Amino acid sequence: MPATTAPTSGFSVTDTAWLQLTIAMDERALKVLDLVLARTKDPALRGVAERLATEHRDELARLHDLHTRSGGPTTNPHEGHDMPGMATGETVKALGTATGTDAAYIFTTAMRAHIDQSIRLAEAEQKSGSEPAAKALAADIERARTDQRGRLDAL
Repeated sequence: MPATTAPTSGFSVTDTAWLQLTIAMDERALKVLDLVLARTKDPALRGVAERLATEHRDELARLHDLHTRSGGPTTNPHEGHDMPGMATGETVKALGTATGTDAAYIFTTAMRAHIDQSIRLAEAEQKSGSEPAAKALAADIERARTDQRGRLDAL
């Protein structure tokens, strides 16, 4: 079933597309988070990255659960793509060899882009989505990302 086909449940095409995109974005963010944890010893950076990783894993479980409930496609058309707010394959590769301030810069730049785009998408879901559970999750993500941005900016 293509991403533009409405699922059979009460979820709209917008809800399904938002879930798919947010899942793909979070999966890519987790690659960045896991890499920075392997590449840096800075305690402040590690603390932020560890907390972000935990929050993203918890969120990803909620997204997958809601996507399953939506009855949407089982394949994600966004998986593996480089889209706004997603760390590119080149960024992930660069972070895999970076250390020190280079790793910190790559990480913070990639995470800021992820956070900012996630907020924009969550706002759009709340405005244009139709499923209350999806809109509520989008509101939770928007609040979480705003808090995460503050922690990242405090580094």
